[in-house]
Amino acid sequence: MKNSLSNSRKTIGILINEIDGWYGSLILKGIKEIALKRDINLLIFPGRTIKATWRDESQHNIIYNIVNQKKLDGLIITSASLFNFLDTKAITSFLHAFRGTPIVSISVEVTNTTSIILDNRFSMYSLVNHLIECHNYTRIAFITGPSSSLESNQRYEGYLDALKKHNIPLDLSYIAEGDFNEDSGLKAVEELFKNVNFSPQAIVASNDQMAIGASIKLKEMGFKIGKDIALTGFDNSDEIKFIFPPLTTVRQPAYEMGSMATEFICDLLECKQINNSTLVKGELIVRESCGCLALPYKKNIVNSDCLLVNNIDSLMLNKESIVLSALQELNIPPLKIAETTKTLVDLLDYLEEDIKAENIKGKFIRNLNYILSENVVLKTQAINWNNFMLSMRSNILEQVTDYKILSLVEDIFYSACILTNNILTRFESYDGYKFRKLFKETRHSSENFNTALCIEDLVKTLKNHMLKVSIQKCYLCLYDKPAKYLSDTAFILPSKVKLFLCHNEEEDPSIEYFDTEKMLPDKYLYLEERNELLFKPLFIGNLHFGYIVFSMNNNNENIYESLCEQISHSLNSQLLLNERKSAEKKLQIAVKKLEKYNHELHDISINDELTDLYNRRGFYVYSDQYYERAHLNNENFILFYGDLDGLKKINDNFGHKYGDEAIKAAGKLLKKSFRTSDIVSRLGGDEFTALTANNCSSNTLQLILERITLNFMQFNLAHILPFEISICIGFSIYEPSSHISFDELMQQADASLYKEKRLKKK
Repeated sequence: MKNSLSNSRKTIGILINEIDGWYGSLILKGIKEIALKRDINLLIFPGRTIKATWRDESQHNIIYNIVNQKKLDGLIITSASLFNFLDTKAITSFLHAFRGTPIVSISVEVTNTTSIILDNRFSMYSLVNHLIECHNYTRIAFITGPSSSLESNQRYEGYLDALKKHNIPLDLSYIAEGDFNEDSGLKAVEELFKNVNFSPQAIVASNDQMAIGASIKLKEMGFKIGKDIALTGFDNSDEIKFIFPPLTTVRQPAYEMGSMATEFICDLLECKQINNSTLVKGELIVRESCGCLALPYKKNIVNSDCLLVNNIDSLMLNKESIVLSALQELNIPPLKIAETTKTLVDLLDYLEEDIKAENIKGKFIRNLNYILSENVVLKTQAINWNNFMLSMRSNILEQVTDYKILSLVEDIFYSACILTNNILTRFESYDGYKFRKLFKETRHSSENFNTALCIEDLVKTLKNHMLKVSIQKCYLCLYDKPAKYLSDTAFILPSKVKLFLCHNEEEDPSIEYFDTEKMLPDKYLYLEERNELLFKPLFIGNLHFGYIVFSMNNNNENIYESLCEQISHSLNSQLLLNERKSAEKKLQIAVKKLEKYNHELHDISINDELTDLYNRRGFYVYSDQYYERAHLNNENFILFYGDLDGLKKINDNFGHKYGDEAIKAAGKLLKKSFRTSDIVSRLGGDEFTALTANNCSSNTLQLILERITLNFMQFNLAHILPFEISICIGFSIYEPSSHISFDELMQQADASLYKEKRLKKK
């Protein structure tokens, strides 16, 4: 049960397949009407069919994990649409999570649960029986639903019952299995016609969706439905209004079942005694696809005992009976029948006045115009008004014998039909206008969602969009990290969720954390005013970002589905963008590290580790550049070649460690003796080179040699090493006019060095 701190208003959870399909939409309308009447809160969880195999259906199931029975007083489950792919054991396991909570099941009987059951078996029997008795069909194929579905099995049993009653043997080659989806109906027809002996007179589909798929395939094959072959469905869904010929089917009383379920759950909470099972029957809707000619209205006899009349006063004694008989054409919700009946009986009072006054376009027409144009309840049923007017006309004309009254009634109802058609046309145009407006707004919002670079942008877009589509409350609930759901594994909800209020007027998004098991903080679940909240998952593929909660004050259910898809794509784009930014940042760091490593490697490759002078490779890299520049710019330079004296003796007497110290000291002294722009290197062992540009005069050369000698002498006087070090220097001078190569310069410097060494030994 819900938190005792919440207000006294009851809160009911609704587990439903979807809210934007014909079935879920009608059930939800029935639930909402009673919820409004009984002043109860609704929390709606449209999580699709559990374990469904098509598209991303099973990813929607995650929303059922959000449901916390402790926050609910009761639960309504549209079991048939949820449990199509579950066996009894799996259903029991699913419901175990809600043990202790009063539950009402719609369409499927659940053990120890109050259930409203559609009599699928009898309803399908009635449909197949119509094909046999009214059309003399005996070769009737059948497309089942999934074998795991109880509804599917019951409808198949109804088909078998009808065959058995008329002694028609069952031919298993006339049976194909579908999954209640349109595509499976198409494939079932393909499979059936693979049998060369297959020549059906009729095909019965277990639901309208599969019948639509079957009709597409039959038309592709050249069949004229209703003439060459009969086709029927089951459900009377909205989709079949747009196919031709109109489909013979069975109407599920979805609205009534939703209303009944809500009354039952309220009664259970008030500890009233309720039957465990309530059986409701579907209504056979005969149309042209079975071969019948569907008439626009029924000829109803109001009262078989009434006498034919020849005056208006006698006729109008039956006003209420006339209205009630014709009302079945409108499919008015049960709660509205009394109110609607009174409105229409009053309308017949005006008809009586107009007939007496012989006024064809009088009060009846004017008030009918007002009712059709202004009455919200009847406006929503506008599609049936033509049939209603024809039915009421028929009821009246069947009782009248006076020619004058007959003529007036015909003229008045002719005007009424024209008026009705005009108003219906305006309604359709207005619906088209609303759709175009919604589509335009959705397109604009989609652009904003797609360009949202962060959560703050998304929240801002949502706030603006909520105002435009009249959604009063919106709560965006996001996990810190997206979670993956693989349908063959259990989904573990993140323990915490971040909440963004997307309907408040604050500029900065209001953010708070709460435990995911709470669904939503109590201050938003239980308000002073009655609350209807819709919970929807946000995901792309198997990646779940969280969920969103809307107040259901916009009656267009499609808007919520569209919003969820746009928000999910926006969150996914942000995730990809952040991943890209992170990858780019890591790449930048890696590039910098690589540059550093490359620089270090370059230094290692051209520098001598012992002396920190250029090594042989470094010397040749830079000296070649010097040489080329000098050659191009007509410049001079001096190349020095040096050899450390007595290194072998130092190694022998003091060890190689001191030999290395001598080399390092020589390198430092040479570096000190030249400019920073000059190239000083250790070619290897005890050999050194130096290259200095624009210093080619004899005075400059002598100064450099003297500086080298002086630096070495001062070093030795400091007694830094236990021995003295000295160096022999040779040199060569490059003059552009000589056209000498660099290798030849090296040879000249080397020859000069050995000459210097010989002189030193003397």
